[in-house]
Amino acid sequence: ASFLLSGVMAHMLDSGGSFATVLARQRHPSFGVYLANLAVFTYIFMVVDPKSFTNPRSRQSLVNGQFLLFSREAYEAIGTHAAVRHYSSTDVSLGYLAKLEGWVPLLIDGRRALQTTMYRSFSEAFLSWSRSLVNGIWTALGPSAGSLVLLTLTVGLCLFWIAPWLLWVRGLVSLNSTALLVSSLQIFAGLAVLRIARDRWLVALRDGLFMPVAFLLFTAMVGVGLARAGMRRGTLWKGRLVQTAQRLPRWKPKAVRIPRHARNAGEPDPAGAARG
Repeated sequence: ASFLLSGVMAHMLDSGGSFATVLARQRHPSFGVYLANLAVFTYIFMVVDPKSFTNPRSRQSLVNGQFLLFSREAYEAIGTHAAVRHYSSTDVSLGYLAKLEGWVPLLIDGRRALQTTMYRSFSEAFLSWSRSLVNGIWTALGPSAGSLVLLTLTVGLCLFWIAPWLLWVRGLVSLNSTALLVSSLQIFAGLAVLRIARDRWLVALRDGLFMPVAFLLFTAMVGVGLARAGMRRGTLWKGRLVQTAQRLPRWKPKAVRIPRHARNAGEPDPAGAARG
């Protein structure tokens, strides 16, 4: 919507935030793209706490690269995009470095005003998510620890989303009432998780039915991403090899910095107060 940019800028000026990221509603041009996005966004929802993003002491910095707005003061202070040229996840790295330097982030739900199409074909979605899943966790934890954590999360999520349906089918075939009851409760728990992330129960029910297939696909994306990154010692991005082994600086955040636009609005400058 035309008012979105001005609205986000006004919110930054009023709140004293130094940079903002806006959540968008995703469009899915095909069923394959829908499955790939469903798996990855569910994974993000389950392993990331959105409230931690706005906490200056938390290293969580998973921004939406489709809409990321910086004040000029904060952007130049962290070194602009030149500061993240060695990192594979540039958008997340920008958010991380900004929080590391004490700049305050804002997380805005813009799904009613902003819709985006990330990928237009299944092959594009599969290969891009394969790369991004590895890039993000290798940049944060390094290749060895990152691979181990990603594989562990993949196994855990598959057990959560796929195993209950297998148990339910087994109980149905064998007429085992205990298996049917246990698996039904597990499936309902998954639907409850989806309902928290979705607008309506109908959407949660639809996504829940496709979740086993989506996480089989997720497992394949993780496997392909790790295999390709391991063989190349990096990942391909727009025709060039990105060295994903480059890790972010150690998390040791500085004191919260109040942006110039907030100080001009009458808020005290902590650096000035310290000098005084």
